Amino acid sequence: MAALSIFPTTFSAEAAAAVAGATLLDLDALCEKSLLQQHHEQERYIMHSLVRQFAAEKLVERAPVVQRALVAHFHRFARLHQADYARLQPEWANLSSAVAMAHALADWPAVLDLVQTLDDPWFRQIRFQDMRAGLALAVGAARALEDEPALARTLLRLGEIETELNDYAAADAHLAEALNRCMRLEEGPGIAQARYLLGRIKSEQGEDAQALQLFEESRRLFEEENDRLGVARNLNLIAVCHVKKYRDFQAAQAYLEEAVAVQRRLPASSIYVETLRYLARAQMMRQAYGEAETSLFEASKVSQELHDIGEYAAVLYERLLLYKLRHRWDDALTVGYECLDNFHKLGSLRWEGLIQTQLGLLHQAKEEYEQALVLLTQGLHIFREVADRYEQAYSYYYLHRLYAQMGKTEESLQARRHALRLNAELQDPQLTEQLK
Repeated sequence: MAALSIFPTTFSAEAAAAVAGATLLDLDALCEKSLLQQHHEQERYIMHSLVRQFAAEKLVERAPVVQRALVAHFHRFARLHQADYARLQPEWANLSSAVAMAHALADWPAVLDLVQTLDDPWFRQIRFQDMRAGLALAVGAARALEDEPALARTLLRLGEIETELNDYAAADAHLAEALNRCMRLEEGPGIAQARYLLGRIKSEQGEDAQALQLFEESRRLFEEENDRLGVARNLNLIAVCHVKKYRDFQAAQAYLEEAVAVQRRLPASSIYVETLRYLARAQMMRQAYGEAETSLFEASKVSQELHDIGEYAAVLYERLLLYKLRHRWDDALTVGYECLDNFHKLGSLRWEGLIQTQLGLLHQAKEEYEQALVLLTQGLHIFREVADRYEQAYSYYYLHRLYAQMGKTEESLQARRHALRLNAELQDPQLTEQLK
């Protein structure tokens, strides 16, 4: 019972045997005494938090031994099932606990290997908070081992996940350190990746001129390394910058078609899904709706084959935009709320803001003004929180229009002033025209 208290959440009979030496008879006996509860449909067990606290106090000197057993078991489990998301699903908390225990035991190689093993499933399942915590521990492990290549790689990945979580200050600091270390190591792919990620931060903060420069530098470096996926990633975001900065959909489509060609003979990847999403957007803006539908159909199929729920949710967002452009308001709202629910569960704050803004515009189109106001205001608050000046400017513009429709003249003028102030820095040509 004391050994079983090491599990932070539910556990299987297999894990109980490996970590605590508990047989099925032992587990049945503890259940009969109400010291454990069994979830029959899941074939798992759980200990009440108060019982767990009491039992944990009895471990004392045995705690490190049991901790090592838990680390060893879930290390093996992660290696064996890293591509089996159904098996991983009930074990996420135990896996994170194994990383933390390995760190507490100063088992630095186990920390690094566990985090590396969990990297792909964490990322594909958008478990970014778990991933961030694990990578932070892996950075500590790499420092303790004085393993410079591992430290540079882990800092890069940590900076990427912090970018996904919109913590740009932390991401910028970790990426700057990673870039310096990669330059000292003369690690070309790492330098290219750091510049790409720093470009993403600039792009998401509306600083598109700096972003374009970083993406072009990164693209050149990836070409020198013959890394076609790296080239494609930069082409994707170069296209986005051309849309945001110049409203040049023709140039954007050309970059994206180049990205498709670069990936044509490569295995399907989330980068390919991203390319198809952006290509669909460019096709929509050219009113090539049938082509956009085809691109999104392929993107949806590939994201589901990859079990990439983040990219699948992003495809739903593009479908929302397509329905909106075709004035299919109800279809767009249905897809939009499904998309919002997905990104809320995934914990991606900036995506929530983007979807809330679009939902607000859809309710406005249906003359449901109060719902529109709530959603647009929520989106604006998120863009302020993540320091995205580009989306803030557009949010104020949308609010300016909405308040005018609602007859709230003073609020409309105030929102327009905020949009003008932000656009004085951004110099976005489309917004400049709309604000005249």
